[in-house]
Amino acid sequence: MAERGDSGAAAADGRRPVAPLHEVFCSVQGEGRFVGEGMVFVRVATCPIRCRYCDTPQAYTASREFVWEGGVEANPVRGDRAAELVMQVAANSAFGGQRPLRVSVTGGEPLVFPGFVLALGTALGCDARIHLETAALDAVALGVALPVLDHVSADYKLPGTLAADDGDPRAAHRNCLDVLRAAGSAGPTVDVKLVLTDDVAVHDLRLACADLAAGGDDWHQRLEIVLQPVTPTGGIARPVSAALVEAAARAATAHGLRYRVLPQVHKQLGMR
Repeated sequence: MAERGDSGAAAADGRRPVAPLHEVFCSVQGEGRFVGEGMVFVRVATCPIRCRYCDTPQAYTASREFVWEGGVEANPVRGDRAAELVMQVAANSAFGGQRPLRVSVTGGEPLVFPGFVLALGTALGCDARIHLETAALDAVALGVALPVLDHVSADYKLPGTLAADDGDPRAAHRNCLDVLRAAGSAGPTVDVKLVLTDDVAVHDLRLACADLAAGGDDWHQRLEIVLQPVTPTGGIARPVSAALVEAAARAATAHGLRYRVLPQVHKQLGMR
């Protein structure tokens, strides 16, 4: 994967319990199996790739400060301090009252800072369920964060959805899937998101589904595929065709995968 901005230096320091953040806020989950549930979102700043459909380019690089719903703080921030902010944000939001409290660590790319994810989850302890939203490109970093994760929403980037110099992430995805499979029944539940654009080939969908299907009954019970028709944004000007959505559903079914077709609901609600 190509490195951009300060991501190379950040990755070298990733096991420390700190990270630069972009924001901490409370809203409803707009993607995957927990869609519609209230969550606190901890958005990490820094991302080593450039997805053509990205809707958070403001989190590509870190700034000196980040915002949360009670004010502004300096970057980087420790995981235990971020945990305090999470609880304060939840206490003051209409969407933070459900228990268990669910906390989505998103980005940017949180696995640039796996030590921060581990520290945040450790500090929150049994008070929260930790959801990791990741591009699933670093199996070693995923292994560092894994002990505190209750749910992982992992991308499987299909050819045509990344910038040309980001290369082919298939091998990296497969390595991350191996880590998640190896966790067994004690591991987190897993959503794998396939963003569908009209540049995606049916052949590549079939390859992805074959990679995802490898594993036993325990894996299939923990796994759900999210076929996400792209929301036009950034480098994507038009919605995906219904024919490609149907082809993706056929590919998932042919490999015995449980799936749901789900767009970004928070965008339709006009929420972040």
